[in-house]
Amino acid sequence: MRQQLFGVFKNAKQLLTLINQMLDLSKLEGGHMRVEVTHGDIVSYTSELIHRFQPLAEKKAQKLHFSTELGDWKTQFDKNKWNKIIYNLVSNAIKFTPDKGVIGVRLNNVKRGETECIQLEVKDTGIGMNKAEMSRIFDRFYQVDASFTRVQGGTGIGLSLVKELVELQDGSISVKSKPGLGTAFKIELPVVSDESPVQNTVSEEDLLLPELGKAVAVPAPAEVTVLPAARSNTANEKLTLLLIEDNDEMRAYIRQCLDETKYQILEAEDGQKGIDQALAHVPDLIISDVMMPKKNGFEVVQTIRANLMTSHIPIILLTAKASLESRLQGIQRGADAYLSKPFSPQELVLRIQKLIEIRQLLRARYAGAINFQPPEDGQFETEDAFIADLKKFISENLDVVDLNEKSICKHFGVSRMSLYRKLKALTDQGISDFIRSVRLGVAYDLIQEGRLNLSEITFETGFSSLSHFSRTFKKVYGRSPSDLKNEMN
Repeated sequence: MRQQLFGVFKNAKQLLTLINQMLDLSKLEGGHMRVEVTHGDIVSYTSELIHRFQPLAEKKAQKLHFSTELGDWKTQFDKNKWNKIIYNLVSNAIKFTPDKGVIGVRLNNVKRGETECIQLEVKDTGIGMNKAEMSRIFDRFYQVDASFTRVQGGTGIGLSLVKELVELQDGSISVKSKPGLGTAFKIELPVVSDESPVQNTVSEEDLLLPELGKAVAVPAPAEVTVLPAARSNTANEKLTLLLIEDNDEMRAYIRQCLDETKYQILEAEDGQKGIDQALAHVPDLIISDVMMPKKNGFEVVQTIRANLMTSHIPIILLTAKASLESRLQGIQRGADAYLSKPFSPQELVLRIQKLIEIRQLLRARYAGAINFQPPEDGQFETEDAFIADLKKFISENLDVVDLNEKSICKHFGVSRMSLYRKLKALTDQGISDFIRSVRLGVAYDLIQEGRLNLSEITFETGFSSLSHFSRTFKKVYGRSPSDLKNEMN
């Protein structure tokens, strides 16, 4: 519970940061924000600010370094606004720079005519931008990547706020960037002569970055609501769930919503890895976010549905985009359920239960019968075609005594494990068991026809001996082949 509450606390802080940025923009727009300079060592202050970002950079194996030609520099500057400028530029650089990338922050004292200026440069080796994107990055709410596959989220407020804070101090900001090569921001702020009270020390409050503050102790609530657990298909068998979500906290939260004694949960942090996991493991159900890097949720659904070995898997899409158009797009691509964030944990569990029940009905549909009738609505068209083709192949090769999974896998061009998992999901049978059920189904029909004797039927259906055929038949149908033949006569 403490972990859950700390997640709530962290996200509340992020929301507070966003609200404060909106309020700052409102103050700037209304002309109510003033420059409040203090005297201090801007070199040590900036170095400490950058140091606070090291854990975020290390999480992505990035190199974040601060450099300056100055040993120290005691000057006049607005610490609060400098904090916000550093935070937005450096956090953006970390977000949009891939793993093992480099972010450099450089501070210098420069002269522009007779004016002494504070110069700050932030360079990264990130995704970069084209000219059209660079012309709009300081617009409020503009996002360079607003697609469903964007690597990082955001609101498009940070850079707009930076520009307005810089201009409020009569400074300038410029940007250079090339797609795939990175981005460099340069800021120059004229040093203001001011008689404000001296503040030589840097307080903890000054250095508190919005996402990097210290954790606080949060008391646990008096009551804990226990969510109902979804049942697995058998008493001793766990269902395999694949969770595709790029946000670590959201993945952890969804895991907490589920009973891990009932489920084996696989995870993937982007759409492409999710597709790879689905093809490798053929899970019983997939829960996927929509907006993810590399492949979005719609592309995940489309790929899963297009592959014969995974087309049957129920898929639940989760998204913050709750518009009707977005929901229709998800359903049109083949999603079985669509939940908007924030979602109810109880609803998620119930959706999973109902989709598993539908899959169990699908098992009952395919198990046993050699001749099943496809529904007129074509709901299970792909699965019907697969089972029909599989049974046809087995039926046409019934006289092959050693007919096994190897020949079937070769016919369908799939691996043994993929075929096994597909069959297990649709019929609750292994490959050998399914072959035997088809043999027995054909044998049952031949006995009813009465054209062949039992020895001939044994040979036609590929059993090694009449005794083996009789034992197997009786085990499944509760009576021997001869008893059934006598009844027909």
